[in-house]
Amino acid sequence: MKHPVSMMMTLALALTASIAGAADTPPPLTCSTVALKTQVLPGEWLILRHVLRNTTTSKVMVVGDDQWGFAFRLRSRAIGGEWRMSAFWPPEGIPSGDPPFASFQPGEEIQALHVMESSLSQAVGRYEVQRVLRYSLWPDFTNPPAGAWAGAIECTPAQVEVVTPTGIDAEAFKALGPYPLSSDRWEILRSYPGSWYAGYVFLGTLGGGIDGSPYSMVWTRDNVRDGIRSGPAYVRPDLEYRAAKYHDQAVLLLAAVQTFLGAHPDFPLSSRLRLKQAGLLAYFERYEEARALAKQALAEADPAEDPIWKRDVQNFLDLLVEKGYLKPE
Repeated sequence: MKHPVSMMMTLALALTASIAGAADTPPPLTCSTVALKTQVLPGEWLILRHVLRNTTTSKVMVVGDDQWGFAFRLRSRAIGGEWRMSAFWPPEGIPSGDPPFASFQPGEEIQALHVMESSLSQAVGRYEVQRVLRYSLWPDFTNPPAGAWAGAIECTPAQVEVVTPTGIDAEAFKALGPYPLSSDRWEILRSYPGSWYAGYVFLGTLGGGIDGSPYSMVWTRDNVRDGIRSGPAYVRPDLEYRAAKYHDQAVLLLAAVQTFLGAHPDFPLSSRLRLKQAGLLAYFERYEEARALAKQALAEADPAEDPIWKRDVQNFLDLLVEKGYLKPE
């Protein structure tokens, strides 16, 4: 699987007739979707696993860099109601030249995870969420390989239920509004680290600080320290301010992720949060603990996790060895 796990922005779009297949022939691929967390709070994101299979005895060629399609849509509906579009990811610009094509072997199955920002706000009830893959017809001036398939595949929908918040989740929902994850995410970590909403904050970005990858946490910390120690005098006040700010943010982040994982050890993507925690431990020079936690995160990662994420874990551990903070194993 080559496609990265995507963070989908919710858009209110009308479902058009173009979602139908490009041909009358049945698609050679099948797709199913399940929600890793089937009961969600209003405004909570959805964590979806998609499984795509070549059900034929022949190789299938599809347009795009990988088997997940040139573009896709996600849509949701209340059970018994009408479909409505909830997300759309178009290709950027107009393609030119011969397109790439992915090869899908007979019987091959691949999986992917997507974290989807949900439009399910205050409407408590049952919903279906469906992904639709689309392998677009390429412009006429290109040369697709013989037998390349283009069309659309409607995945089997996932079932989710929006439930009423209780306890600290209810407090967060009341204070932050119907879309808590669109509010001040630092405030969620400060005031409601034990809420389900806090887990998704760690999957997204906070901005303006050290909330990047574990690799960048250590790299940024060391660069700031080097600048304070040996850089020009005129930059030191700014670097000292940044160092103090990053320290305070790291203290908050580490306490919040520990609180969340203690309250919700069953969070579907807890391995990603453990990796974030490992980076924070390394930030505070707790390197052996950081290595153990990073290896635990790698071992516990969902089988459908993006290989790029797994390489990030190894790059982080390699950095700690390269800088002399850890001995090679």
